[in-house]
Amino acid sequence: PYKNSRISSETMYKNGEVEGKWADYNKDGSIRDQGEVINGNGKFRTYFENGKLHSETIYKNGKRKYVEYYENGEIKGSLTFHENGDISGEGENVYYTE
Repeated sequence: PYKNSRISSETMYKNGEVEGKWADYNKDGSIRDQGEVINGNGKFRTYFENGKLHSETIYKNGKRKYVEYYENGEIKGSLTFHENGDISGEGENVYYTE
């Protein structure tokens, strides 16, 4: 918990793996990110400080799709991660290499 006694995070586990709903909170109690996973499938969302959706990641059948938004709600870019390691997408995407 934060020093102000607010909860900083809630996560459900099953057999050592995240299973079910989880959420992380800002110091003021607003949601920073949240998600739900059931049998490896689910959604993960992050939020701007003003509470608007920043990004959403969907996990389904071994694929992962990521969508990022501007604060005005318009889509900034999207990426799909395929089981074979390929990545496809459109919009404003930045990649960093080591």
